[in-house]
Amino acid sequence: MAAVRSSREPSALSPTRSGTASAPCSERRMALVLIALATLTLPGNERLSNLQIHRVIVPADPAFQREMRYQAWSLADVLSLLPAVESLAGGDETAISFVAADGYRATAPLRSVWEARKRGYVAFRDLGAGARKWKAFRAGKSRITPAPFYLVWTGAKDPSLPWPYQLVRIELAPLGEAFARAFPRDPAARPGFEVFRANCMSCHSLNLAGGSVGPELNVPRNVTEYWIAGELAPYVRNASAFHFRARMPAFESLTERQIADVVRYLRAMKDEKVCSSTAACEELVRARKD
Repeated sequence: MAAVRSSREPSALSPTRSGTASAPCSERRMALVLIALATLTLPGNERLSNLQIHRVIVPADPAFQREMRYQAWSLADVLSLLPAVESLAGGDETAISFVAADGYRATAPLRSVWEARKRGYVAFRDLGAGARKWKAFRAGKSRITPAPFYLVWTGAKDPSLPWPYQLVRIELAPLGEAFARAFPRDPAARPGFEVFRANCMSCHSLNLAGGSVGPELNVPRNVTEYWIAGELAPYVRNASAFHFRARMPAFESLTERQIADVVRYLRAMKDEKVCSSTAACEELVRARKD
């Protein structure tokens, strides 16, 4: 179990259709911009600088691969700065996304993160780094730090909970909107979608839904349209066998069936593109921002 000390000092589903009443979409699209929160006053005059500071011990930090100690705010306190978050968390129609500076996007049902919120902490300082505030760790070919913020968890390991570093935003959006463009019409492709959603969408987008660390995999061309047949599954298994120090991790825990399901899903989605040219995709992205 990770230890926490406190002090007071100056983040497998398909789109759902529920018959229950839900909050307006405008409420569920609220974003908490962490990089500015040290000075930005939020509704209710609450600011991160006013939150209780905790000292957190993480016995086996996944980024550093060893015990780490942090200064952090409770995730429960940070989420409380989002208006109406508690009422939204009581339903099944809202997604929460933890967005990193490099485009990594970890998206999950708000309800599941809310239920675990007391175990989560938004770290803002590495207590072992001295005046530097953060130590660096290796990520692919580079050495980086988790700054400005790093979401960590205490208690028993739970693979469903994300650990995004270089965290800059926490966003709420309708759950169906978060996954709808990547959800396949073909029922046979849906097992692969579930594997893809859980393991790939944090870094990759498909039909412009997902992260932006890795390449978009469906538009304007689907990855199965240019990869050599038979090579995609081994690449998904272990990208480092193709690229030295590849940033994409190996997926040793996935079964051969699961990887085959992902490839089947990717192949099925080439007939469900939301745009067919770079210009059309750029226009779609602009329209989403407006």
